[in-house]
Amino acid sequence: MNSIAATPVLGTRSQTQARDMPILVRLEPRPGIAHSGKPPVRLFLGSEDAQYRAERIFLYALEQVRDPNRAYEIFVMRNMTGYTPRGWRTGFTNYRFAIPDYAGRSGKAIYNDVDQIYLADPGLMFDLDLDDHGFLAVSASDTSVMVMDCARMAVVWNLQAATTQSKERLHADAASFWGPLDPAWNSRDAEYEEGRSKLLHFTAMHTQPWQPFPENYAYRQNTLAEIWFDLERRADAAGYHVFTSSDPSDGYAPALAARAHGEAKAPLSESLLQFIQADGVRGALVVTAGSPPPAPESPAMIAIDLSASGGIWPVGKTESVIAVDLLERLPPDDVPWTIDRLFDSAQQAVAARIDCRDGEEEQQDTRATIRSPEWWHVQFRAAAARHPGIAWYIEARTSADRAAVILNDGPRQFRAKPPNVWVLLGHRAGDRAQLLSLANALGWPFEAKEMVYTGRHYLPNLLQKESTLTLDPPSAAQLLAPWPDIVLDCGKRSVPVARWIKKQSGGRTRLVHLGRPWGAFDWFDLIVTTPQYRVPPRANVQVNAVPMNRPSQSVLDDGAAQWRERFSHLPRPWIGLIAGGRAAPYVFDAEAARQLGSLASAVAQKAGGSLLVTTSPRTGAAEAEALRDTISAPAFIHVWTPDAGENPYHAILALADELIVTGESASMLAEACSTGKPVGIFDMPRRPGALTRAIDVVERLAGGHGGRASYRGTPQQQDRFARFYDRLIEQGWFMPLRDFRAYQDSLIRRGWAYRLGEERQPRTREPQRDMENTVARIRRLLLSDGRRQ
Repeated sequence: MNSIAATPVLGTRSQTQARDMPILVRLEPRPGIAHSGKPPVRLFLGSEDAQYRAERIFLYALEQVRDPNRAYEIFVMRNMTGYTPRGWRTGFTNYRFAIPDYAGRSGKAIYNDVDQIYLADPGLMFDLDLDDHGFLAVSASDTSVMVMDCARMAVVWNLQAATTQSKERLHADAASFWGPLDPAWNSRDAEYEEGRSKLLHFTAMHTQPWQPFPENYAYRQNTLAEIWFDLERRADAAGYHVFTSSDPSDGYAPALAARAHGEAKAPLSESLLQFIQADGVRGALVVTAGSPPPAPESPAMIAIDLSASGGIWPVGKTESVIAVDLLERLPPDDVPWTIDRLFDSAQQAVAARIDCRDGEEEQQDTRATIRSPEWWHVQFRAAAARHPGIAWYIEARTSADRAAVILNDGPRQFRAKPPNVWVLLGHRAGDRAQLLSLANALGWPFEAKEMVYTGRHYLPNLLQKESTLTLDPPSAAQLLAPWPDIVLDCGKRSVPVARWIKKQSGGRTRLVHLGRPWGAFDWFDLIVTTPQYRVPPRANVQVNAVPMNRPSQSVLDDGAAQWRERFSHLPRPWIGLIAGGRAAPYVFDAEAARQLGSLASAVAQKAGGSLLVTTSPRTGAAEAEALRDTISAPAFIHVWTPDAGENPYHAILALADELIVTGESASMLAEACSTGKPVGIFDMPRRPGALTRAIDVVERLAGGHGGRASYRGTPQQQDRFARFYDRLIEQGWFMPLRDFRAYQDSLIRRGWAYRLGEERQPRTREPQRDMENTVARIRRLLLSDGRRQ
């Protein structure tokens, strides 16, 4: 890989570099594999600074699907010179029209927006015969993905035209050159079809999973977000960076060389030295560009000047590593791998002093990356998540006499003993199951606090604030110091109590809330939710496919041993049928029960098997009777009543060959999907009342541009009303209605379930990772996320 050298442009934080030519990232044929002999696939990527996460995952996804026998040349167009982006919807809208000139007006080229991921080898598109066309795209006016003949298109698309004309004019001028491209190469949002789509395009900006513009959009959930997040997790696990220490960008060496030598540097601050010296650290490595700062006698410090060493890093590890006057000197493309290298070189701690000041003329010849302390925080958090045993500290200077300190000492704090965890348990069985499952999965000792609430809990949480007034005296009496490091809670009632605990701890306790937040999002350090609640994704929100509750293997084994013999007379395969009940606005009446019985019987009869049936406490007597009377296949039927005796629910989960579950219960569906067996969802009818219908209208309008879709049926961009509505949710003034259809769609898209009555498509089942992802996220709260002072 290499890049075309760039000229630093400073003075703003939104634009850190301007370039006359794109950055070139070259992927060679993989070692040990014969070259295919085909020409390199040439691809131009439109990007901007805020899309750095999307840019990385675009390239990582391409790396996974490309032909290993072939070379690929990816030209990243970011901060290109000569353009006036007036009226552009993105920071790279017109770059695509200059590709013929950037490509030397010869050969083929692919263009992609950065908000896309390849699911198939783009070489297949590159090799398409353009016939008499100048470019192929899904339409003449949708050029977000296209392959072009650069020589032919240079007549209408060139640098002069791209920098002076509007996108609409450039499309109109090229209409006669257009030829159709298979839409599978540009599947936008809901157009995605598993197994058929060759590229997924996250086109609605307010649903882009990586949330590049939080100041401009109130982000909403995307049912396909897990596809993108799974790629990012895989890239993180592999330590993937576009550029590396062995293969940096072409701007790396010039940036180091530009650092003036001999100028006086400020000594390290007292707070930074105190952080480094914790735990009796005796040695530290100072990594800098230019002359190192004055060093104290203790700890013993060794300095390495990368501008003098040609960017070569020392080998081995030191107790602590300090970066001073280094990171802000580097091109943004080299910052992520450099921070990773700092962590790789440290045994205990990493510290950095970073100059975030802009507009200072005397520094503009040497500084390349001017970003806010928050941006640097994100970069360090990402690296720290891959190095959970390393404590870290940032001193980000924003003015001559002020520094924002962001630090984390979790690895040191919990080295001698594990974190102290409290679990606030209420009366709801599903909430309790989720909390205890998560607490056990964390692997830390925890205290279960039984909470009994008074009638005051009906007051809105916005009025209760931080309080224990809703608790009965015995419950409140058990909440005593020492205060926990982390609190797990679920549901509305526990929120004021959890907030009170955090207040008593001086803000040190981290709050992890499951389900709907029932208040302002910023009350919590982490909200773990599921799609039916439609909680807008934010930096502290994790949207899982299913709730945390799932039966333990021992419970399933016990149920199987107890009931196996009682089911043995029934023909296999055994199809488990688990029926729920009403959950407004979803209705399970006698008519719905008869439909369920008929569909389930058809499944069993087609398979030559039988049904194992159980109802739930929410199943009405009339509905249970209608279900039982409609079942025509061989069956064991258990109707739940308070005195019905032992329930075969866990036995059915354990012993059934496949399962059918009513779709109004997130918990039942979660437990069914956790078995790894085929799960059919019975979609219960939705019959909203007057109030629900009114809320539906508001939520439909808040979907973005009145809920209307684009000409291709994909979501329109978010409008002002939609942003205002989502801000109300974020501040706790409004909670959306549950949407079990969205929850079911999430399961179906992952291949964990199918809708009963529809053809079940063969899918590659991916394992459930929600629990392990949540555990990792909580551990990062304590061990990787910094706190600002």
